[in-house]
Amino acid sequence: MGIFLVNMLSFHTPILYIDPFVTWTSTSDRLFYSWIDLFIQGSIYPLFSFLFGYGFVILRERTIMKGGTFSTIAIRRLLFLLVIGWVHANYIWHGDILFTYSLFGILLLLFIRLRGKVLMLLGLILYFVPNVIITVMMILASMVAGNGEFTVADETSALASYKAYQNGTYEEIREQRFIDWSLVNHPGNLFFMLFSIFPLFLIGGGAAKENWLRRVTDLKRPFLVVIAVTLFMGLFIKSAPYWLTRNWATEYSQDMLGGPLLSIAYILLIALGTNHQRGLQVFKFFGPVGKLSFTNYLVQSIVSTLIFYSYGLGLYGQVSVDEGTLLAMTIFIIQLIFSHIWVKYFYLGPFEWVWRTVSYWKWQSLMKKGENS
Repeated sequence: MGIFLVNMLSFHTPILYIDPFVTWTSTSDRLFYSWIDLFIQGSIYPLFSFLFGYGFVILRERTIMKGGTFSTIAIRRLLFLLVIGWVHANYIWHGDILFTYSLFGILLLLFIRLRGKVLMLLGLILYFVPNVIITVMMILASMVAGNGEFTVADETSALASYKAYQNGTYEEIREQRFIDWSLVNHPGNLFFMLFSIFPLFLIGGGAAKENWLRRVTDLKRPFLVVIAVTLFMGLFIKSAPYWLTRNWATEYSQDMLGGPLLSIAYILLIALGTNHQRGLQVFKFFGPVGKLSFTNYLVQSIVSTLIFYSYGLGLYGQVSVDEGTLLAMTIFIIQLIFSHIWVKYFYLGPFEWVWRTVSYWKWQSLMKKGENS
């Protein structure tokens, strides 16, 4: 849901090219955007990246336990993800993350044999050292340059997006989609993402090897301390553009430092929550939508682009932040209900089933025959 709420801003508005504080001026839009900006933006993709590494290690351990060859299964799994990511980015939505995950997943194979603590330490160093250095450099640069007018808007590119997505042909939309995708995924930025996404894979993989999220009882006190520190520091840094001068330094540190710190607090809060019966029941309620996460992610893109692009309802640029947020939550609730119904009759979601079949190169069971009759 967090991913969808952030992505929704891009589905209905050229978020890459506008200044949110200039474009959205109504009180409700400001409130909804600030809520997403503080608590979700930059804090959910680290959680997903952490889980990718965590799940990768679990898959490896289970494959080895069953006598399988993990490298073969993993490469097929990642290559399939690469293909789906390419199709998703080129023909559905420019904000795809699957393509990038597959590339860094292949890189993760080179480190997967390292001990858990080594993976976590390496991940922390690769993430925080470069990003702290970049933040300090930006702060120094802003001190030298002074507090001039700050904007992230590109009016020409924004108008091109409005023109293509609102009224363009499918081919024009595809051309604009490639421009938007290239802005984020060009080789230079891909190198930058190497130090923002890949380290979180390592941290997640290390946490899985150390079995941290299952050792809640043993680690409860350290968890509480880390939650308190990361929650405070995360919100302090993420709110900096609101109470300090808004410049490149505060904007960069908001997502690259404050976001992951807040994400750590979320991860540990969920781990502690599942250690209590009431909390476990709450999280179990969301279990089915998680089991279909691959399917739900792709469906969100398909449905949203059909709502906003010209080959669908053509509502691009005509939806406010509050309307888009409520729409995303409504679609997510429908997906939650659908997921609950689906898992009653099927072991896997449709895309999950194809992915698993390709990964193991063996036809996988899908329907729960007779179990719910």
